[in-house]
Amino acid sequence: MFLYRLLDRVFPHSYAAKIFFVAFLGTQLPLIAVMSFVGSNSVRFPFWSFEFAVVVLATLAGTFASLFGIWRLLAPLRQIEADLRSFEGEGALPPNRNASKDDVGRLAESVAAMARSLSARLDVARGEAQVDPLTTVLNRRGFFDMVDIAAPKSAALLYLDLDKFKALNDSRGHLAGDRMLVQTAEAMKRVTRDHDLVARLGGDEFIVVLPNAEPDHAAEVARRIREEVMRAAEAMDASVTASVGVTFRRPQVSWPEAVDRADKAMLEAKASGRNRSKMAS
Repeated sequence: MFLYRLLDRVFPHSYAAKIFFVAFLGTQLPLIAVMSFVGSNSVRFPFWSFEFAVVVLATLAGTFASLFGIWRLLAPLRQIEADLRSFEGEGALPPNRNASKDDVGRLAESVAAMARSLSARLDVARGEAQVDPLTTVLNRRGFFDMVDIAAPKSAALLYLDLDKFKALNDSRGHLAGDRMLVQTAEAMKRVTRDHDLVARLGGDEFIVVLPNAEPDHAAEVARRIREEVMRAAEAMDASVTASVGVTFRRPQVSWPEAVDRADKAMLEAKASGRNRSKMAS
């Protein structure tokens, strides 16, 4: 490491320059010694003789051939650097094109293995970041990341809030509250289709997106969800119900705006007596 650190002071930004310097010094040192020897006063030699010119030219040609060969041999290292930059920018590493079993080949394979492992961990982390760990439905972040894919055109939104949920938490503890949240998410998944979107936005608030749904279908789904929630609450000997706000989103309307409209319709349903559905005006 001593030589590397020493040369790093001279060539801090180029590994190739370090190798070139060592190669140049190794190939030129004999020539420099010869020139110094024959050029001294104690030696009488035809300094610019034909033979000497051939030696000089051959040494220079060999030097340039060596440097060019070293530059070409460094190509796999440059490829590893380019692949890592690609991984940094795109999150994917190109296939390892170096099948060699030497030091550079092992380095390339190690880098590829590390990138694959990191990519797999990032995929898991992204999935976990988008899913509510309690109910296993999408969380708020996952909802807004996925909703444009799930419903690129028109869709019905159902915004659900549990009635008297706080009373359940206060009287029977958070374990009972968590169980009610899980049962609510399961009820929503049972009622909805595979391509519908179910998410927990936070607390006891959930949302369902029904792509291309007609008003009658949206109203029916809202009713069935409320019934399923009541049935789950009765099984727990709880008095929890659900209020649902329903709205319809067109492509020209942003998702935050559509969610806000459904939220306001849900609040109207609560104000009207709870345990009911309300269409946004």
